[in-house]
Amino acid sequence: GAAGFGSGGRGSWAGGSGERPAKRSKKERDAMMLPIDNQGPVVVKPPANEEERLEVERWKEERRKHYPTASNIAKRAAEAKSREEAGALDPRRQERLSRLREILEKQRMMGLDHAAGTTDMLDPSSGFGGGGGGRRGGRGGRGDR
Repeated sequence: GAAGFGSGGRGSWAGGSGERPAKRSKKERDAMMLPIDNQGPVVVKPPANEEERLEVERWKEERRKHYPTASNIAKRAAEAKSREEAGALDPRRQERLSRLREILEKQRMMGLDHAAGTTDMLDPSSGFGGGGGGRRGGRGGRGDR
């Protein structure tokens, strides 16, 4: 066996036999690199109702607005520079926070907040978004030394 490899460093490989797994042939490796055949034509489902169609249009418009084109990047850089000179805060932060609130409210209304783990996401005492990190989490609880 090769000490330090496999499960728990006991010298066993994934197969459990203690033997090193056989290498794949070049033919097998090349076959794995080929693209997967299409499963047929892609079928785009039309929106089920007018509300869904409007939601898709809003999403597309938002994507166009925020897509990182050269002009959008230049515009954001100019806005950031003028904000910095004026000593103002980033208005996009408030916009993102309000959108997050809307999403969390929708999750709550649909009863999905517990499953998504977002129940107390905006609660300042919950530990979300507080920065710093504190002494919790990370690498098996080593933070409480």
